[in-house]
Amino acid sequence: MLSDITSFVQLDRKSLYDAWEHFKGMLSRCPNHELPMWQQVQTFYNGLTLANRASIDVAAGGTIMKKLLSESFNIIDEIATNLYSYGLERTDKRVADVHSIDTITTLSAQMAALTHKVDNLGAVI
Repeated sequence: MLSDITSFVQLDRKSLYDAWEHFKGMLSRCPNHELPMWQQVQTFYNGLTLANRASIDVAAGGTIMKKLLSESFNIIDEIATNLYSYGLERTDKRVADVHSIDTITTLSAQMAALTHKVDNLGAVI
């Protein structure tokens, strides 16, 4: 099971949310994995599609690998949850091509990043 965790790759056509839940599920099924948090974040991030890596980096305001570990973990969790919620709220069932899906993913990540920054501004004031 540990080798499955360390060789994680996002499956084609799986959402960021699905990939995140799958990865967290593997970690919980192997509680004695002893992987430090930095390696968990790095393994998950490196196993994602380029589009999802770009979305996470946009939401993080730069590469996620330069953030604090707990912040990186929280950003990934927040983006995945927001994108999942966004997908549930959509009522338009049209079929989108790959480019429009990448655009939607990127824009959603940017919105999540802006929301995160606005929330942090309230804490500063």
